[in-house]
Amino acid sequence: MRGSRARPGPAGQATAAPGHGTRPGGVSADALRTARTVRGRYAELKLDLVDSVNVVRAGQYETDTVRTLDRRDFGAILPLTPHPAFGLLPDDLQAASPRKGETDAASGGTPRLSRNHETRAGV
Repeated sequence: MRGSRARPGPAGQATAAPGHGTRPGGVSADALRTARTVRGRYAELKLDLVDSVNVVRAGQYETDTVRTLDRRDFGAILPLTPHPAFGLLPDDLQAASPRKGETDAASGGTPRLSRNHETRAGV
């Protein structure tokens, strides 16, 4: 099983870990190349590989919402999708918590995510 994550199977045989591609964690070579491009684009931030892979994953899932406490980096990075900025959880969810009795009727009564990214620019 060259190039894939393996685990011991019955009678000591190696079997591929479910859900994994040719790279650890199921990250393809193309995704890693794109992650390196993201790191280069934001070199001044000195991004970790994990952060740049999360940017790529968000692009693959066509989302602008990322669960992270890394406000500095993700407040400065633009998504790979047409979205204007990343929404950060839990921060944006907490900022969007409705006041007593207020809900977002369009979303079935759940709080909306804040998209006030101007306030995050100084983070």
